[in-house]
Amino acid sequence: MTIDDMHFLIDLQKYQNYSQACSDMHFSRQGLYKRLKRIENELGYPLLESSGHKYTLTPRGVSACTSFATIIELYNALLGSKSEEDSPTVPYVILSVTRSLFPQLIPELNNYLSAIKNIFYGTQIDCVFATNEECFQYVADDKVSGGIILGLPQEISEYWNITLQEYPLYVTMTKSHFYANRQKLLLEDIAMYPCLFFGTPEQAYRPIFKKCREKNPLWVAKDCEHDYNFYNQLLDGKTLLISVSKIPDALSQVFVSRPLSTEYHASLLFIGRNDRPFSAFIKKIAEELVSLVSNSIIHTAE
Repeated sequence: MTIDDMHFLIDLQKYQNYSQACSDMHFSRQGLYKRLKRIENELGYPLLESSGHKYTLTPRGVSACTSFATIIELYNALLGSKSEEDSPTVPYVILSVTRSLFPQLIPELNNYLSAIKNIFYGTQIDCVFATNEECFQYVADDKVSGGIILGLPQEISEYWNITLQEYPLYVTMTKSHFYANRQKLLLEDIAMYPCLFFGTPEQAYRPIFKKCREKNPLWVAKDCEHDYNFYNQLLDGKTLLISVSKIPDALSQVFVSRPLSTEYHASLLFIGRNDRPFSAFIKKIAEELVSLVSNSIIHTAE
């Protein structure tokens, strides 16, 4: 049982009408039923009695609301928050953040989050860093409040998503590679060689994946996010790395990076589930993060 679950039931008792509850709490009807059923299963008894579109709390539901309100009040007191009415905050927010974009976003993330905490005073925000695929799954499994992932908006339509930033893509290879002297590479170029990506190519780079497979049905594309020695794979003189950053200076004696055609890029998205009680609040956090990222002096790949 989470604090969010307790807020959910307390908010739900205000409406006594499913349509109004879904509208004001940013839930689909199915999402609301699913969340309620999970809480009831955890408590071991029904919380609502339904009659058509309307509902009332069962006696045990009333008792649960009273207990939850007491717990929330104590919880807010521990956080130094007066009450939810006095401050537009959520007591605790946890975000899953992809490791795929460390060189660009992660060094500034703590500064961004500190600024957001000042805007939404009293809000506690923690992060879990994981692979791109794991971050997405944490959101899907309702283990986190929202996620910062590498992806394509059109591929995750079942979740709300806000684009934080778009990154140009670079192709990294050994200095002995056939393309090492090119100033810029095209998709037909990379389709001829095996390529490594951070994040699942079919999901995060679908336009590239689709076009390259059209050019070369045998094209090999692999997610190297789990491989901390991925640069070793480039030493075969054929494999290419597609990423949002150039080669680090420490490796520039062996490798070289070239920009990929400008119509292709990587999108950093803030995603969340519409059926969470605080979805609207998490969206506000995402919008503030967009503003902070767009105003950052060093927010784009050089």
